[in-house]
Amino acid sequence: MPNPHSVVDGIQTLTLLPGHAPGGTGFMAVRFLSGRTARLDMAAPHASVWLQVLDSLQQEGEPAYVEVDPKTDIITRLLAPLRVRVTGINPLQVGGAVEVELEVSQARHQLRPTNPDFAQLLAALQNAQAQGGEVFVTETVNDHEIIDVRPAFPFAAAVAGPPAAGGLPPPGAPPMAAASIVTPARAQALFNLVNAQTCNALAPAVPCIPFLYPDDGCWGRAHEMCRLIIGQGETPEKVWIYGTLDAALGHHRRYTPQEVADKFAAARLAMRHLEYFNLAGILGWWVAGRVLRRRLIPTASLALYDALVPVFRLERFLPWRIGQSLIAIGERS
Repeated sequence: MPNPHSVVDGIQTLTLLPGHAPGGTGFMAVRFLSGRTARLDMAAPHASVWLQVLDSLQQEGEPAYVEVDPKTDIITRLLAPLRVRVTGINPLQVGGAVEVELEVSQARHQLRPTNPDFAQLLAALQNAQAQGGEVFVTETVNDHEIIDVRPAFPFAAAVAGPPAAGGLPPPGAPPMAAASIVTPARAQALFNLVNAQTCNALAPAVPCIPFLYPDDGCWGRAHEMCRLIIGQGETPEKVWIYGTLDAALGHHRRYTPQEVADKFAAARLAMRHLEYFNLAGILGWWVAGRVLRRRLIPTASLALYDALVPVFRLERFLPWRIGQSLIAIGERS
């Protein structure tokens, strides 16, 4: 059963309680959509960051996972659940843990037998896979250990005021046009299309995609897959840099510019600036995370990169931009 002192719910209000002193001491009342309340101790070192996370989740209409001290009602843990579908559950050979595949996530998620609720969580994941519906999965930040699984429930974001330009319409407004996202059935059809092009990696014949090379040639495979998908009338993007470094650092995914724009619109933010940056980091990050499958950045490599940062800043004068990361600036009206 879920931790009896945990809550997975949308946030209705964040309110300073009487007696809150300048400088951050005091308490912030967190009221959830179910009516339950908890308190954030603003004197705690993490309070300002947690408050920003709670505010962001409220604005985006996403749930929060919190653990609450039953004696004081103070929040002791804060995480952001994933709204996902379970697509695979695979027992690992060592330690009795299971690896869980989630849609859509390229990270490696694990459920470990050291969790006192292992059997119940495993049953919830198996049921979610069998039913094919969405669930809220909460996991630890650094090692992606699953600690909570609950059925996903719809709820309305408690955001007052008109949306920003390009954002969501207010309640009662005509529905928005469908987003440029393919359905799972369409995605499966496109997957079948490119998967059918596989061939013997030792004797490839054009046109084919040698998927049996696990660590080399991914840029070429991505290019050919994009060509096939474009031929079907879709507009793909290459998010090929994601690797073991991202998973180890808690990065759930990487984004294309269109995906960032869609996220801003869902959060009721008007896009004011969007650009790639860190062109120089692409090759090193890809080699370390995709080819060498490292989970730590070598100290020497990091020191060299820091020393060359002034040179890398010249990238802003290039007539075209691509980079390891995206910088996005939005404005809430």
